[in-house]
Amino acid sequence: SNVDYPIVGYYFGEAALGVYKLAYEIVLEPVRVISHVVADIAFPTFAKLRHDRERLVAQFISFTRLNLVTVMTFSAIVFVGAGDLLAVAFPKYQAATDAIRVLCIVAVLRSVSFVIPPMLDGVGFPNRTFVYMLVAAITLPATFLLGANLLGDQFGDERGFLSVAVAWAVGYPIAFVVLVVIALYTLELSRLRFLRAVIGVPVCTVVATVAGLLAGAALAGQPASLRLAITTAVVLATTAWLLAYTQGLSVRGALRALRGETS
Repeated sequence: SNVDYPIVGYYFGEAALGVYKLAYEIVLEPVRVISHVVADIAFPTFAKLRHDRERLVAQFISFTRLNLVTVMTFSAIVFVGAGDLLAVAFPKYQAATDAIRVLCIVAVLRSVSFVIPPMLDGVGFPNRTFVYMLVAAITLPATFLLGANLLGDQFGDERGFLSVAVAWAVGYPIAFVVLVVIALYTLELSRLRFLRAVIGVPVCTVVATVAGLLAGAALAGQPASLRLAITTAVVLATTAWLLAYTQGLSVRGALRALRGETS
């Protein structure tokens, strides 16, 4: 997945690589760390439940929702406050703003993809994890190369790296769909049931993102640090309220999920 670094460096130069790498490490690296909180306990939990299909499905849905909550909340904050975050912490790297926002979309899919391989391994199908890895290993580099060649010139010399971020958003969903299909087949779980179980979390977070964007627009002209603080608070408060009152998700519920309690 990090073959995007040498591709950006080769096509757009060292300065562009530095800006792109910052965007990646602001978004996808924290997502990896956040997701591993669940992924690290997922394998033994799924292995324990491998002979109890209903509890296995319930736990899979629980872990997926939990990862979506944490990663999407983080991504919403970064998406809304990308420009202000860079203005406060990295003022010389404003060119990374759009790449950060594109990678936030990828982050949502990555959050789910960190849950599925431990489930496949835990129930005895590591070969199916390998199929996903193989698809990703072929699709992502090919998409990065196509993006750099086909879109690089459209963003100009200084922002050509954005083409590789867009390639992430185009190429990764292909590998993601393969992984989800494998997971649902393994669990004998219908797509409709899975979608109904998890869709509420993204909807809540999207609404919170819109609220944050509106707050940011209302604060146009204010210092970036103030705007960042307020939009972050708005996203967090809106997400927490919507999740609690529409999805029944709370901090206590999250802790129960991490302990493997599905009820």
